[in-house]
Amino acid sequence: MALRLAGLGAFPTPHQPRIVWAGVEPAPALLGWVETIAARLEPLGIQREPRPFTPHISLARLATPSDAPSLAFHSHRPHWGELVAESFALYHTLPDAPPAERYQLRYRFSTSPSTHLK
Repeated sequence: MALRLAGLGAFPTPHQPRIVWAGVEPAPALLGWVETIAARLEPLGIQREPRPFTPHISLARLATPSDAPSLAFHSHRPHWGELVAESFALYHTLPDAPPAERYQLRYRFSTSPSTHLK
């Protein structure tokens, strides 16, 4: 699946950045994957994320927003190029774990409909 990278931003806001990200254009194939995953998780009791889907690639996590006072985010969305995603991963977040152990890979899925990766 080809993903087109465009823009730069931060969560929760550019003025209080905790996560710096590169944007991913919401292409139909990507939005289809998001919808399929959400629909398959609902019968398992996993509710859909209430916030709007913001496709992105996390570039950095900041310990405190004051770590990045000089970051400048512009309203224009420069195109960074394309990235071919051959798989995506399911991570388990352990909030109380040390940073190096906080995100644990549980399963990797291929974007090819007939292939699974572990």
